[in-house]
Amino acid sequence: MSEIFKLSIYQNRYYIIEIDDKEEFTIIDLKKIVQIQSEMGEKKLPVLVLCSQYSTGDVEMLRYLSKNQNNPYSLADAFVIKTMAQKIIGNFYIKLFSKESQRPSKLFNNKEDAVNWLNQF
Repeated sequence: MSEIFKLSIYQNRYYIIEIDDKEEFTIIDLKKIVQIQSEMGEKKLPVLVLCSQYSTGDVEMLRYLSKNQNNPYSLADAFVIKTMAQKIIGNFYIKLFSKESQRPSKLFNNKEDAVNWLNQF
C-alpha cells in the first residue's frame, strides 16, 4: 500500500484508514484508497479514519473528498482526531463540504466512540 496510509476492512463492517503523519494527505492518496477499495470488492461501507498526531490535508483534498463520486465506497466517515488543528480542519470540512455529499461525517476523540457511531450505518 502507500507509505502515508494503511487501509483494511474490519469484519466486513467498516473500512479502517490509518493516516500517517509523514506527509500531507492529498487527492492522489484518496484516489489510491478508492482504487484499493475497488480491488477489495467495491464494498460500500462506513469508514473509520484514524489520524496520527500530525496528519493533515489541504482544502482542495477536503473539497474532493466531499463529492460522493470521488469517494464512492463510503457510507459515512468517522474521523478520530488528536489535535486542535485537526479539529479545526475537520469542523471546516463538515460545515462547508460534507453537506454537499449528504454523507454523514463526524469527528471523534477516540476510536470506541467513532465505531459506536459507525455501527448505525
